[in-house]
Amino acid sequence: MTTGEKIKQLRKRDNYSQEDLAEKLNISRTTLYNWENDNGLPDGNSIARLSKLFHVSTDYLLGLSTKQPYIENTYTYQHNINKEKLLEVYRKLIEIISLYEESQCYNMIPERFHVDNQEAWDFYERMINDVRLDVNTYFLGDDEIFNKLITIIDETEYFLKIYEMPGVCQRWQQLNPDIMYFDCTFDILEKEPELYEQIKAGKYHNISLNYYPTEVEASKRKKYFQKRKEDNDILNYRYSKERWFQNELLHTLQCVFKNDFADILISWKNL
Repeated sequence: MTTGEKIKQLRKRDNYSQEDLAEKLNISRTTLYNWENDNGLPDGNSIARLSKLFHVSTDYLLGLSTKQPYIENTYTYQHNINKEKLLEVYRKLIEIISLYEESQCYNMIPERFHVDNQEAWDFYERMINDVRLDVNTYFLGDDEIFNKLITIIDETEYFLKIYEMPGVCQRWQQLNPDIMYFDCTFDILEKEPELYEQIKAGKYHNISLNYYPTEVEASKRKKYFQKRKEDNDILNYRYSKERWFQNELLHTLQCVFKNDFADILISWKNL
C-alpha cells in the first residue's frame, strides 16, 4: 500500500472529508487529493502531523514498516480520553455537593478531613479551585469543553456562596424543576396563603420572593415529600430534609452534565 493509499484509508477510517483533513493540515484540498493519488509526497512536517493525527508511526506512513498496530480511530480515542477526564471532574464536584448535610450547609469542615485552624469557606473554595485546576490542565486547547466545565464550576460555586435552599442558578432549576420544591416560598403559600397573595400582588414593597409557585406546583410538591416520607418509613432511611435536598442536588448536577456533554457521555453506567 502506498503512502497516498494509507492517507486515504486513515482519513476514511476517522470519517474526515478531504476538506476537513486539508483544513486540519493547513493545506489545500488539491494538495491532499494529489497525495492520495500518489502525485507527490507530503513533506516531513506534514508526515509528522498526519502521524500524530491518526495515531500511527511515521515509518508506517512512509512504508518503512508494514506493521500497523491496532489503534482505535482518532474520534473514539479522543472520545474515551475526554469521557475519563469528564468523569473525574464530575466525581470531584459530586464530592463537594455530597458534603452539604455533613458540613451543615458548608458552615463547618467535617472532622474526618482533620483540618485545623482553617475557615470553612477557605476549605471549600480550595476544593473548587482544585477542580478548576484540573479543567485548565485536562482541557487545554479544547475551548468548547473547557468553557462548559468552567460554567458548571461557576454555577456550583454560586450555590456554595449563596447559603440558601435551593440557591441554585436558573439553568439548574430548568434542568431539574423538582429542586424548587425546597424553596421556602411553598411554606409561606401553605401556612400563610393570604400573606403570600399580598406579597405576590406587590402590597409589601420591601418584600419580594424569588419564586411564585402555582397551586398545581404546590400539589405536586406535597406528593413529592409524601413519597420521601414513605421511603423513610418503609426503607428506614431516616433522612433529614437536608439529606433529601442534597440528593436532589446530586441529581441536578447529573442532569447538567448529561445536558452539556450528551455527545461524549453516551453511557452513564458509572454515575
